[in-house]
Amino acid sequence: MKISEIAKITGIKSDTIRYYEKIGLLLVKRSDNSYREYLEADVQTLLQIRFLRRLGIGISDIKLWQNRLLSDDDLISKRMHELENESQTNRQQLLFCRQLLSQKQLDLTKSASEAEKPPYEETAQASDPSGVCNEAVSVGIDIGTSTLKIAVLRVSDRTPCECFSVPNHCDIPQAKKYRRCQSVSKITEKIFSLLKLTELYYKNIICIGITGQMHGILYVDGCGKAVSELYTWQDKSGDQSLPNGQTVCRMIEQQTGESVATGYGLVTHFCLLQAGEVPKEAATLCTIMDYIAMQLTGCTRPLTHNSIAASLGFFDVLAGHFRLEALNKLGINPSVLPQHAGKAQIAGFYKNIPVLLPFGDSQASLFCAAGNDANTVLLNFGTGSQLSTVLSDSNDANLQDGIELRPYTDGSYQLCYAALCGGAGYALLESFIRRLFVLAGEADESRYTLLEKMAQSADPKCCDLTVNTQFSGTRSDPLLRGSIEHISAENFTPENLAYGFLRGIVEELYQKYEQIFPPNETAPRLVVTGNAIRKNPILQTIIKDRFGISPTLSPYSEEAAFGAALYALMFNYKDNS
Repeated sequence: MKISEIAKITGIKSDTIRYYEKIGLLLVKRSDNSYREYLEADVQTLLQIRFLRRLGIGISDIKLWQNRLLSDDDLISKRMHELENESQTNRQQLLFCRQLLSQKQLDLTKSASEAEKPPYEETAQASDPSGVCNEAVSVGIDIGTSTLKIAVLRVSDRTPCECFSVPNHCDIPQAKKYRRCQSVSKITEKIFSLLKLTELYYKNIICIGITGQMHGILYVDGCGKAVSELYTWQDKSGDQSLPNGQTVCRMIEQQTGESVATGYGLVTHFCLLQAGEVPKEAATLCTIMDYIAMQLTGCTRPLTHNSIAASLGFFDVLAGHFRLEALNKLGINPSVLPQHAGKAQIAGFYKNIPVLLPFGDSQASLFCAAGNDANTVLLNFGTGSQLSTVLSDSNDANLQDGIELRPYTDGSYQLCYAALCGGAGYALLESFIRRLFVLAGEADESRYTLLEKMAQSADPKCCDLTVNTQFSGTRSDPLLRGSIEHISAENFTPENLAYGFLRGIVEELYQKYEQIFPPNETAPRLVVTGNAIRKNPILQTIIKDRFGISPTLSPYSEEAAFGAALYALMFNYKDNS
């Protein structure tokens, strides 16, 4: 078939068909005289693409689906989640996604073929990912708890090319309810599949950076092979009560003087030791990021950056080493600890591409926003929320009320406060409102759009209702709970409640900001990141009003992944200078 014929059959213009071919969504055979030869299979592919684009599904996700890295269910579920969290929800697309997922056996190929064929038009945008790219790029791998990502960063101008993202879906059910584990082999397989796809479209990868979920551990044998599952940062063994009524973490603090939280790698290790559950073959523990670096480079012993080593607990940030005396009191053999390094360095090579030693995820996000600029404050709003800045001199650190000093780039530190309830606090209110609608006989669907309208309708000047959003406590006080205060007959309205929740999320971070930056100091640059801030304009307004600074929205939508890519790129330039 000629391109004019296939355009008529599919309802897609010829220019758009050529665009799909250019970006790698359509692979067209060429005849001996180099003319395109369109087959019936190409018709079906174009119908599928048009169908998915009608749902608002992005080019990168279609690539993942075509390469079987996203199933039909995962693809539609991912898009539906995006729609549910968008402030301007496309109701038609959302309902269509729900209808598709309600099918017992979802088949997007069949659905695309049976779909109506309205006029459809798509043109290439400047921000669209191109097809096969020969430009030099840096790659950042982000191994998240719920999502696995690979971000591609253009070297020439340090702008993002695209980001491939798939659900983690590697959780392993546990008999012990406080255990939270994921499959190491499945995560590894997915990361390698994502990297293979990235290599298909980007032919000149010059460096690879890695970041991901902190605190969690797995065990490897003397040959670097994983001999356990991944015990994630969500593991709650440290919160388990002992016969005397104390929690494990509290007992550890009394014995060692170290304040540690459940989920910290060495707390989990201690609990596994006590339960006799450490594998006999285990030689060393490490994080999932360090393990992936080993798998990419062929190394047999984990080497971890101090930014990650500190997340395991019992680590002296200023001295740059583990507190062995405290570990000895707990009966932990230091031989199980990974080697660690305080400076950025190459972990090894993947197909002659340098792989940088993995970097902490909060540090990677900060590096993406601020680099080494000590006059930049990063506010991140995701499930939790964080305030962080770069600190060149540890003597300037004000470590009070949960403010932490963390290793950062060579010779510098990250000053950070992590709130447990960021977007999670707002999600609690959304769940409450959703439940009210269900009880009233309405559909069980997202109410975030309604919440945004409610918050925008509130009058901040007349609203003294305040919400403390520490519903899950804090890292230093996990038993602390939130509150709603100053309720009056005049201010207790749905609008003020929605606004109060958002203001409470910001207020917790602002209190720490005041401790770090006294009022007489020069106001820093304020950068905001995270899905919660991108999808809630009223939250940006509250930040501006409370901090007295107009925030700058980060140009990177996946800060940790792109931060890892940028970190690797900067080291690569530094190393070769």
